[in-house]
Amino acid sequence: MNASRARMLRCELKAVNRKRLSLSGVFLVLSFFVLPIDAYLGSQGLSFVTIGILVLFMISRIVECFIKGRPIKFKLNIVVAYMVYNIILVGNGMLKIGLSYNNLLFLSMVCFFIVFACWPATEKEIQTIASASVLQMIVFILICVRYATVSGGSIYMGIRDMVDPNYLVTNSLLMIVFFLYKFQQTIRNSVIYAIVQAIILCAYIGCIVFIGSRGGLLTVCAVIIVYMLLQTRKPLRTFIVLVVIGIIGVIVFFNAVPSYITERFTLEHILQDGGSGRLTIWSNYLSYYADQMPSFWIFGAGRDVPPTEIYLVEFGREYYSHNLFIKALMEGGVIGIALLIGSMVYLLRNGIKNKNGLFVAALIAFVVGAMFLDLDNMRIFYIIAAFGVSLSRANMRVWKGNISLRSAVK
Repeated sequence: MNASRARMLRCELKAVNRKRLSLSGVFLVLSFFVLPIDAYLGSQGLSFVTIGILVLFMISRIVECFIKGRPIKFKLNIVVAYMVYNIILVGNGMLKIGLSYNNLLFLSMVCFFIVFACWPATEKEIQTIASASVLQMIVFILICVRYATVSGGSIYMGIRDMVDPNYLVTNSLLMIVFFLYKFQQTIRNSVIYAIVQAIILCAYIGCIVFIGSRGGLLTVCAVIIVYMLLQTRKPLRTFIVLVVIGIIGVIVFFNAVPSYITERFTLEHILQDGGSGRLTIWSNYLSYYADQMPSFWIFGAGRDVPPTEIYLVEFGREYYSHNLFIKALMEGGVIGIALLIGSMVYLLRNGIKNKNGLFVAALIAFVVGAMFLDLDNMRIFYIIAAFGVSLSRANMRVWKGNISLRSAVK
């Protein structure tokens, strides 16, 4: 039975691989490849290159779809309402402080969201993105090896002044999901290549531990666990196995790894610094919100408008909210956070409805990361949203151990 299923998979994959990648498909793959790298390098120069790739994707996609007569499948939903509301918040912000870099990036990603949602990725494009995720993970590992150093008995990133290591990991979220999907295909076709991929994944997790990203490690573990549970016909047994492996891994980690690496992950250290000061940061932001006028409670301050950062006496510097939901509350008020939560629920429901374990794992892990980082300034937010609203039963889907490549919408 398994041998027959593997043969069917190989035949389906060969059929997909024989298809040509269109010009817009090339730019789409480049977008998925470059966006997280751009986000965790934090370079505005690279970001403008990324915006250029997004623009080329959007133009070529629109031209191709009109030439081929492909229908527009964009539908109004709460995610669209959330995007529209944020465009209004950007306008409000521009009136107050002018066009900021974050708002420019937001507008380009909203355009990407619209085009991707209207004309979703094809089988060939998703398969190519999955293949590119292996190379992308190697690039991630090389960046960590290049910049992660030991100084004064602690780990830090040489580019920490440019970007938090937590963002470095979280923006790679879809890379991890597509990597796992590719691994699931590979293990049925090539044992040797599957072993190579497993080594790459272990090196990737090792890099996360080495740079001391607790939120990043939590996000990665969330996506791996959720993805594996969604791919098995016996989730309870799989969960028990994962718990046992986790306990063994924790014991080995704290006994075999140098203390200057493990100390950051101890419960004592987490409680001592309040989750890198997050409890203090969140308390200050919520206190600030409570002290404002009722109009602020309802509509917020506007996107990327102060108090985007609040000066904290406890730390002697300004801090971001380090929480997507608090950030939505500050910038968009009750309306903003309601639309954000509603969007998450809609996307999760759409992923389950269309039996797409690939997306459900990514979304749940994203929400986990969003509890510790203000991720809507990051590129990953809009890719996940666009991917989620474009799901349909006609697209590729992965669910409960059954890999099925369905014909894309023609």
